[in-house]
Amino acid sequence: MLLVRSGALPGAADWSHAEANAASTGASEDELRSPNAVLWFGASQRWHKYPGQNQVRVSGGRLIVYEQGFLRAGDVYTGRKIW
Repeated sequence: MLLVRSGALPGAADWSHAEANAASTGASEDELRSPNAVLWFGASQRWHKYPGQNQVRVSGGRLIVYEQGFLRAGDVYTGRKIW
């Protein structure tokens, strides 16, 4: 079976700035729908939450993390490593 997903899910918002958006609201503009559940958990891919140590952005269903001089990307919905 081949599952293919293209782009973000309907109603999913980007996290384009350090505090969610350009207005620094600290809140996502996602339009959530029930039921909600954890799709994946990747403890080895987590990032460290120390001030100034990382930058995290979400755009188009991709999680981009810059941490300690390394840039990596993953799929938000499957946890698959992209690069």
